[in-house]
Amino acid sequence: HAAVFGLAASYSNIGYMGPALTVAVLGPAAGAPAAFVFCADVLLIFTIWPAMIGEGRRGFARLTQSLRKVVTHPFILATLAALVFARTGWVLPTFLDTPLTGFQNAAAPAALFSLGLTLARNRGGAMGARLGACLGVKLILHPLAVALAFTVFSGFDPIWVATAIIMGALPPAANVYVMARAEGISVPLSARTVLYGTAFSAISLPLVILLVG
Repeated sequence: HAAVFGLAASYSNIGYMGPALTVAVLGPAAGAPAAFVFCADVLLIFTIWPAMIGEGRRGFARLTQSLRKVVTHPFILATLAALVFARTGWVLPTFLDTPLTGFQNAAAPAALFSLGLTLARNRGGAMGARLGACLGVKLILHPLAVALAFTVFSGFDPIWVATAIIMGALPPAANVYVMARAEGISVPLSARTVLYGTAFSAISLPLVILLVG
């Protein structure tokens, strides 16, 4: 449950909102830092998440179990497969590419539909304090922490700094719900965090953009 809380409080919507928003606000120069933040976030989160949710014995057994979860996690395997295809130039035959493209296009709508069902089935649960804390960390402390980091480690291009702060202020990604749902951990909390985080970011995000602009 702590792992889901940490994921929801740190995993920004860097895929759908990040690049488009930062380029629209800061100009084309924000494209490179936005892409870097996206790659760094995905690499870090998809590596740490399987290890964080590993359960079992302590010591060496726990370590090997966590490593096995990392290596065999679908996100990691999909990333490795994409790298292989990009590096080699391989192309899937049409009879495989067509249905897989259909699954790809249906993934996001299906995830949002599932999120809506979860919210409808879990109305009124007692999680106000946890939800409020999670949203506070994500929408307020996360961009502040990014800004503080660039204060300590100075010398970066202002566009890179502004891009990183804005992407840190984004609401939680829908993947937070998808990943929590796949493990069956804190599913209602993850769904509400995505929903309310997106709603409240309509207020907090413009303020952050105004401050860094």
